Amino acid sequence: MPGPSIFESISTELLRGFDDKDRAREEALLLSRKAIRLCSSSIRSVHRGEIEEAERLIDQAGEELEKIRTLLVNHQDVRYAGFVDGAEQEYAEALSVYSIITRHEILSPDEIAVERVNYLAGLGDTTGELRRHILDLIR
Repeated sequence: MPGPSIFESISTELLRGFDDKDRAREEALLLSRKAIRLCSSSIRSVHRGEIEEAERLIDQAGEELEKIRTLLVNHQDVRYAGFVDGAEQEYAEALSVYSIITRHEILSPDEIAVERVNYLAGLGDTTGELRRHILDLIR
């Protein structure tokens, strides 16, 4: 009985690769949603003055982003599909809000360690949170 044809071997290998990519995408999507929730919670904690909780949540979000980077190292097409950028943007916003409100410092793109365009988008979103903080101070 002859072995598998070259076409069967190729299709088996391709399907295995697609399955790996799909699993990585699904896991990264879950992790990015978790990171976004953690960032939102961190910002709310900063506004409530719960600074230690904000730090804990930001650290967790950073860990989730690192898991995503590791998971997608061999799937850069998935990495740049857009949803990871959203998580990085939220992380940049949360870290910027925390740093500006608690330390009066604007962090550099290297300190936040996300793609530069995500850094800028997050920094832009920070303005709304700073406005909220200022209004809270006025009240």
